[in-house]
Amino acid sequence: MEVKDYGFEEAERYFDRLWNESVALSQDDINKIAEILKNKTFIKQVTPFTAYAYLLKVYLELHS
Repeated sequence: MEVKDYGFEEAERYFDRLWNESVALSQDDINKIAEILKNKTFIKQVTPFTAYAYLLKVYLELHS
């Protein structure tokens, strides 16, 4: 989400509402999520360079 799409005050209220309604993750939850990401998704095949290159590509597409 880009703040310029909604206006700063509206985006801030939206974020604050979501933050206040959030639920903390337990260490067990975090471990399960990490295990899934490392072993059961395509993310395990992504190198740091590939992630950086993709992030840069998306950024440039959004700002061109």
